[in-house]
Amino acid sequence: MKIENAKRMRQDLTDEQWSRVEVLFETFHTRSDTRGRPLRNTRSVFNGVLWILSTGEAWTTLPARYPDYRTCHRRFKAWYDAGVLRMALGELFGTEGDVICHQVALRMYPDSLTRSNLVQVTV
Repeated sequence: MKIENAKRMRQDLTDEQWSRVEVLFETFHTRSDTRGRPLRNTRSVFNGVLWILSTGEAWTTLPARYPDYRTCHRRFKAWYDAGVLRMALGELFGTEGDVICHQVALRMYPDSLTRSNLVQVTV
């Protein structure tokens, strides 16, 4: 799924962009158990998610500069379900972030969502 008008998402976040959304991720914990492997850097995981959203490539093709695709995909799903992804994309891209989340929802849940029960978002 390639997101339309996603050229701005193809580059990793600048320090200024990350400072605007960092707090959203700090308050969201993907797991309660602190045992096991240490968490990967949230910023690099989010950059990997943005790369996937902007290119439309499969998760398995995520470049090596990002954490493992399974880590990025797992956090993407958790952030999406918790609304963190919508808030972060909205903060970074304004109404275009809502459009991106709308397109993601159509892709993730094609059977449960229809155009009639989704909020129509226009740019």
